[in-house]
Amino acid sequence: FNNNNFDEARKYMEEVLLSKNVELRENTLKTLATIEEEDKNYEKALIYYKTLSEDYPTLMSGKEAKISIVRVLKLSNRNDEVIEEATKILSEGNNNITDFDEIRYYRATALEEIGDKDKATSDWEALANNSQSIYSAEAKYMIAKGLFENNKLSEAEATINNILSN
Repeated sequence: FNNNNFDEARKYMEEVLLSKNVELRENTLKTLATIEEEDKNYEKALIYYKTLSEDYPTLMSGKEAKISIVRVLKLSNRNDEVIEEATKILSEGNNNITDFDEIRYYRATALEEIGDKDKATSDWEALANNSQSIYSAEAKYMIAKGLFENNKLSEAEATINNILSN
């Protein structure tokens, strides 16, 4: 796997799953999901991430799998499913997912792509308000872009100037 020999790594990992070795199952599922995602086999990646999420919901790998599910759906251009899954995860509360920003980011981009700019703006605003988020600058840009597209030029300019000054 570390040498990007996905075919061989996949073969060995699938053998581990078939052996039903409980101690290795979690890491094997995580590795297989990563292999399939890296190899752009998104359907298989989804299967492994969903299994991780369902079988290990309280462990970190199960929580990370939920984020990965949304990411893989986005990579597959399945925007309606991104929105549905992200909304479900965000409504579950703080005890299930530690990184809401990534989930919110994927939902905002999916909403933008289907043309629901009002709902997307709500997510962009939440991301923009978190200066610690890696998505903050892009969120501010998307807000400014929306203002510009709605001929709110002075507000768009103020938003851009705010981005540049920070």
